[in-house]
Amino acid sequence: MEAHRTLLESYLITSALADPSEILRATLVRLLEGHDTSYEDANSTPRDMQFELLIAALMTLGGISGVRMGEPDIQFKLGKRTVGVAAKRLRSPRKLVARVGDAFRQLERHGLQGMIALNLDSAAEVAFAKDGEAAAHPAVTGLVAQAAKRIDQMDPQGRVIGIVGFATVFAMSDSEDGYGFSLPTSIAMHWRVSKGMEDSVSSFSNDFGSTLTARLQSLLAT
Repeated sequence: MEAHRTLLESYLITSALADPSEILRATLVRLLEGHDTSYEDANSTPRDMQFELLIAALMTLGGISGVRMGEPDIQFKLGKRTVGVAAKRLRSPRKLVARVGDAFRQLERHGLQGMIALNLDSAAEVAFAKDGEAAAHPAVTGLVAQAAKRIDQMDPQGRVIGIVGFATVFAMSDSEDGYGFSLPTSIAMHWRVSKGMEDSVSSFSNDFGSTLTARLQSLLAT
């Protein structure tokens, strides 16, 4: 089932990022060094690259312009400004504070305002295994809330404008002709915006969400 997730994510990546730069080509090469499951990987680099590319693909499919691979991990244009995205995978919830700190320092090191994207598959899977599918999304939103509190402590100047948590889990069900499985997806977003910008952020989020949903539906229906 993890291999199915990798296939689906790779399909979305190659569908969205059709004209790869040299940085993107190098990232794809590193991704292909990974195995079907993360348990077989000697190091986390291929999975880290997979998550970075998936975030870039989803941003592109959602209609964000100027998305490209570049330090800290991804860059895109917000008006005339270059905004960065630092993408981090959490192999354990205990690493949340450390990984969020790494992401903030990455943005700081490159002098960019930006966002932090967190892969929370491991935490969602633990919650799912313990309490079922309904527990996965609260696990994701809870970790994003913890990340936001940590960033509030580290970043009073507002370098980080948003934190997004992303996770999928494997759900199986019985049916009359065998078994079925699905990949329920949880996305939690925490914006850190200046007072008076709330309406602009809500409009951006709604437009992004509707565009991304329509694009994914069109891809998966083919």
